Amino acid sequence: MAAPDVGAAPHGVSFAGDGREVWLSNWYSSQLTVVSASTLQVIARPRVGEELHHFAGRDMWVSDNRLGAISRINADTRRIAGNVRVGESPHLVAAVDGFVAVAVHGSGRAVFVDSSGRLKNSVEVGAGPHGLALVRAR
Repeated sequence: MAAPDVGAAPHGVSFAGDGREVWLSNWYSSQLTVVSASTLQVIARPRVGEELHHFAGRDMWVSDNRLGAISRINADTRRIAGNVRVGESPHLVAAVDGFVAVAVHGSGRAVFVDSSGRLKNSVEVGAGPHGLALVRAR
């Protein structure tokens, strides 16, 4: 079986919604590549945002480096449902229990947003954060 054409520079990848689709961001592009998880065929190439990076969560939050924002993408319509400005060069996104966090490379901060898109907190973490993880407390 041939590998699907996922674009010029795939960067981030995540299963969407119910797990039947795999979404890939394309570096330096507004294009999202949607692949069927069962057939491995490209089923859509919607344009959302400006420069997509990483995905997280069932609601499909994506960091957009050029916009300085994270965007919630509706998994059914594949359109942006809302944006939250978080600062220069947002990178890795994590989501758990109704919260979304993003490592904001340009400001040295981790920014926390609730699932409705309201900014909840911003914490200085040091120069150039690239990744993060949210872990449920025991």
